[in-house]
Amino acid sequence: MGGLFAEVPPLAFFRKVAAYGTSVGSNPEARSVTDTVGPPSTAAMVPILPQEATNWSGLGGLRCLLVLKKRQHTEAGMATAERTLQRVDLGEIDYLDAIDAMAGWTAQRRAGTVGDRLFLLSHPPVITYGQRTDPADLRRGHHEIPLVAVDRGGYATYHGPGQLVGYLIMDIGDQGAADVVRWLEVGLVRALGLLDFSTQRRPTPQGASSLVGVWTPDHRKVASIGMRIRGGITSHGFALNIDPDLHAFEQFTVCGLPDVTMTSLRELAEQTGTPLPTDDAVRDAVTTALTEPSHSRHEASSHIKH
Repeated sequence: MGGLFAEVPPLAFFRKVAAYGTSVGSNPEARSVTDTVGPPSTAAMVPILPQEATNWSGLGGLRCLLVLKKRQHTEAGMATAERTLQRVDLGEIDYLDAIDAMAGWTAQRRAGTVGDRLFLLSHPPVITYGQRTDPADLRRGHHEIPLVAVDRGGYATYHGPGQLVGYLIMDIGDQGAADVVRWLEVGLVRALGLLDFSTQRRPTPQGASSLVGVWTPDHRKVASIGMRIRGGITSHGFALNIDPDLHAFEQFTVCGLPDVTMTSLRELAEQTGTPLPTDDAVRDAVTTALTEPSHSRHEASSHIKH
């Protein structure tokens, strides 16, 4: 069974990830509402990326920076205040390169040299798995998708082309982990509503495996959420299936849920006759949902091109 981990040795991942504070995984309440939390790593820090990057060719190219507003929410998802959120649009980035960069983004936020940021990107095919993952869960089929151990708890998930990944690097202040995860769930549900897709969040029953994420009314999962919170700063975020290879999800046990059925906006669009939105349209809808109150009119956004 040890061969399952040979493709990407677990310790290799930790070579440049910083450890700060206490993990959400030490909080029983947080553990019940997050897919991917766990104890910190103890490796060295990576260099901090410059705040005003004009050439991130190594990260797939910086497409734009967009300064927006984020709303703090209560557990019910109601907006109570606003603060600045900077959206950073990136292209496809190797998963380990993104994790290395995320350590720098998190360090910058902790140091107060930048504000809250939302990084939108995608990854080449990869299955990532947390420390609680049963090795048997990683190979339900005969696949050649790279396996990468991550410095979190939680279980296995897939990233690949056709999926929008969002990494939220925020100072959550006095908010709890459950508040933040629920805020993100509600925001993604609203984003898909703006694109004419009906979805919902699902409370996790006591003692059951986590149902954090975004689901269709018939309980197919279209978006996964996994956030790490250390020292009051979030990292990681969500993965929303636009048009990925859904067959990849059949090759392993997704999020510790053996019977889960994954779906995509492509599949939902074909079933309902709804046009499939473009990647840009999905990015804009997510941004709108996370930064504007539900009663606001949609306003055109100005991009800073690089």
